[in-house]
Amino acid sequence: MDNSLHFCCLALILVFAACGSPSEPEEQGAPSSSPGATGGAPEALGAPRFVAQPGWTEQKPESAMRYLEFVLEGEGSPVLVVSHWPNGVGGLDANMDRWRGSVTGSDPGVGKTTFPNDLRIDSLRKVGQVTDGMGGPASEGALMVAYVESPAGRFPGVYTVKVMGPTATLDAHAERFEAFLAGL
Repeated sequence: MDNSLHFCCLALILVFAACGSPSEPEEQGAPSSSPGATGGAPEALGAPRFVAQPGWTEQKPESAMRYLEFVLEGEGSPVLVVSHWPNGVGGLDANMDRWRGSVTGSDPGVGKTTFPNDLRIDSLRKVGQVTDGMGGPASEGALMVAYVESPAGRFPGVYTVKVMGPTATLDAHAERFEAFLAGL
């Protein structure tokens, strides 16, 4: 073989080597590569599917610590925040105590535990003087939160769901909040 043929063969070998092996076709129903109302983190197979409820509008999260955000229609346009904590976030009891403490008043709050789709979801709804936890002033309102974990190992860590706002607005969204959690 002459040198130009050797050169062409070598060039083709290098091109094929650089391309690597052909990729596998994407599985149907595989999670999307970005978080969102219809997807999940690619590294967290089996992550919950957070589906916006009627009267909720998904928006880009305001910080990197937030997984998803939904603006609820109504007075105050409260923002429901979903956060994912791959390594946990202090445990259920510590979070429930902190959330209960963020609302003062005589209402002890209504909590419950449900087990939809191999998940454990502990939720709380409390009405009173709500503080933002950042030193902001307290205002009359309500808080709805949930601590979502997967005892069966569907995803690592936990998800937290939290919304604070005017009592009447959250009252109007209470059933949607429950449906949101039940659909995970």
